[in-house]
Amino acid sequence: MKLDYTQKGKVIIDMIEYVESMVKSFTDKDLQGIKVKIPWNDNLFKVRDKSLKLPRSRSERFHTGTAQGASVKDLILVLQLHISQQE
Repeated sequence: MKLDYTQKGKVIIDMIEYVESMVKSFTDKDLQGIKVKIPWNDNLFKVRDKSLKLPRSRSERFHTGTAQGASVKDLILVLQLHISQQE
């Protein structure tokens, strides 16, 4: 993530490389499977006891990518709140 303070009273946030690195961290195998428009459904929080666990390396990539994605979302929400308070 790049923060640009070159304009007085403004900050420009460039997250292109940050998001690209998140996407590139997933292998083709990680990205295989059913594609959905939204990740939520009635089974989101159900644990299937018979499901196979992810191998440790895939599990770590998944959790890292999820945390990075959440940080991007949180930053956007904070910026939207700040902008709305300025108006």
